[in-house]
Amino acid sequence: MFLAAIFAIAIGLSFLETSCDTYATMFGPQATANKRLNVANVLIPLGDIMGIVLGKYLIFGEGGNIADKVAKMSKAEAEVYNQQLLQLTLRPYKYILIVLIIIFIVLAVTKMPRAKALSTGSAEAQPKLGETFNYLFHNKRYMKGVLCQFIYAGMQTTVWSFTIRLALRLDSHISDSAASTFMIYSYIAWFFGKLVANWFLNRYSITKVLTWFSLLGTISLIVTFTVPNLTVVIAAITTSFFFGPEWPTIYAHTLDQIHEKKYTETGGAFIVMSLIGGAIIPAVQGRVSDLSGSMQFSFIVPAICFALITLYFWTEHRWEKQHPNEVQDGE
Repeated sequence: MFLAAIFAIAIGLSFLETSCDTYATMFGPQATANKRLNVANVLIPLGDIMGIVLGKYLIFGEGGNIADKVAKMSKAEAEVYNQQLLQLTLRPYKYILIVLIIIFIVLAVTKMPRAKALSTGSAEAQPKLGETFNYLFHNKRYMKGVLCQFIYAGMQTTVWSFTIRLALRLDSHISDSAASTFMIYSYIAWFFGKLVANWFLNRYSITKVLTWFSLLGTISLIVTFTVPNLTVVIAAITTSFFFGPEWPTIYAHTLDQIHEKKYTETGGAFIVMSLIGGAIIPAVQGRVSDLSGSMQFSFIVPAICFALITLYFWTEHRWEKQHPNEVQDGE
């Protein structure tokens, strides 16, 4: 029942992200669509930090390492202890429920502007799904953007999923609760990365800014899987700073490649669906960790991912310089 409930929550959040990200790009001028999405996404790290804080004090409040405690117990004792941990895991959801109820009330009483994409100067009906698929799949720059988002979603998930484990492997004296603090630092870095990126995005081409952010993020991950001491955890945390503008900018930039705006809604949904990368690439990193016997070396996987994203934005920046008249206003 617990897993079924988690699945239901994930479906609901997918609906929200699919609609809200696209909506944010549509209810105002196209020239500022990227800025709107980046500003809106600045708030995401604050919510993530609160999630970690809830877990830190409601689940890991006792301190120590769960694995070490279980190792010293009999099978029966371990089973009882695991049931107790499951009850602790349920506690944060009470607070999440309160937040969701507040969001529901706010959306219910707020009159939101209508944003429905149609071709310029036309009141035609929405296209059929087959027609939309045909347009999107033959739009090469759009499809490259979807692939880039797939890679980014997987890379972000791997770094955040394995940072705590990396710290515990490098220093066995760190408790689970203390290790979770590293994720708080990562989200703080992510938050400031968004703020700094917004400043640059207001002054320079988004493809140029993202090329540099992605390149520096790649360097941070190279340090993470090569330097043989605990400073690699700092490098992993630093990577989150360069995550700052990635998701919203890739999203808006990819959506800009849909020149026939009647296909925008479905196109936005496809971009969000690329989140499936967060289920696939972590499995690849886990496999690399198992085969190499090194959690640290497995960070070569997200390093390659960030390098590919750097290449994507570099080629996009070159394309824009070669075709200045074809660049969308929002780019």
